[in-house]
Amino acid sequence: MSNTPFETPAFLQTPAFTEFFRISGEAFKFDGATPQMPPVQMFDFWLRVNSEALRFVSQRLAAQAEFLAGLRGCKDVDAVVKAETRFMENAADDYTQELDRLASAAQAASESPVAPKKKALKTA
Repeated sequence: MSNTPFETPAFLQTPAFTEFFRISGEAFKFDGATPQMPPVQMFDFWLRVNSEALRFVSQRLAAQAEFLAGLRGCKDVDAVVKAETRFMENAADDYTQELDRLASAAQAASESPVAPKKKALKTA
């Protein structure tokens, strides 16, 4: 037993999770006052990650609602256990895939700068 008040969840110890935070940490390192990543690129990264996070939360809430509705049709304990097992296996797969998507977003943000879009000149 450790001296910490809680154990680190297994999913936090996955290579995808570790890589995501390594890459995003490098992208946002400060050399005193200036971030490595240009502000436009930082904002784009923030938008990508938050959009993806909201999409994922929506997906998981829909899966939770479907699971709970499905429990109403279970006729015995075995059916409940099967439904719950399937739900948990799907959730584990979804979370693994989500960590991979977030790691990919962090990798892309740290490698390719986002050029600001120039406004088209209006002609009279």
